[in-house]
Amino acid sequence: RSLCDWSSDVCSSDLRQRQQLTGPPARWPRWGLGWHQSRWGWPDDEAVAGIAEGYRKRGWPIASLWLDIQAMDGFRSFTFDPVDFDGVQTLMTTLGEDGIQGVAIVDPGLKEDEGWDLWQQAVSQDLLLGDPYIGEVWPGPAGFPDFSKAETRAWWGGLVERPLAVGIDGLWIDMNEPSDFAGEGGTVPDALMADGDGKPTTSTCSAASTKSSNGKSWHLPSTGKSGRKRSASPLCRNP
Repeated sequence: RSLCDWSSDVCSSDLRQRQQLTGPPARWPRWGLGWHQSRWGWPDDEAVAGIAEGYRKRGWPIASLWLDIQAMDGFRSFTFDPVDFDGVQTLMTTLGEDGIQGVAIVDPGLKEDEGWDLWQQAVSQDLLLGDPYIGEVWPGPAGFPDFSKAETRAWWGGLVERPLAVGIDGLWIDMNEPSDFAGEGGTVPDALMADGDGKPTTSTCSAASTKSSNGKSWHLPSTGKSGRKRSASPLCRNP
């Protein structure tokens, strides 16, 4: 049905059947239902602090502020720019004192950088799609974790501790189609093989990165399929 009155018995039955098929949604943190602000282009932590101060002065409610790709160190996921966002931990503390949660962006496309510990781990442990397949995202040449592999999910979940350590409360999983500027249709090739938990397949799911959460932060991906809700919003550490 394209339109449905969900209060009716028929639609309520449809909804229950859909829930049985795709699974129930994970519980959102209370602050996840509040007012959020995100903007591409905030240049540094002082600019973000200024946005929070503007809300305070006006007496406007605000649940969270989201850091876009400018906060990263060279667009490397799970990092913060050592110059412009060197005070991110202080920023998160200040926001927290005002009841504002901090959300950081994470892109599955990992920068191809032989000197970066995450890239070294991903390559040495064979955690990437292909051998590895190199596409292009914000950092330039990039590889893509194979989230259909248990080892990759465990590794990715461990990386969540890094933003948590500086006070981040939620992760914004972006570009998780996975996006590939160099790929046909803007994503990695359909024929690219994935582990499939030991059953090789070409079918990958954009929600897989959220399944890799360690359950300590709120995850909100930008794209995904129907069953994503089972793992896209795990319990936040500050519910």
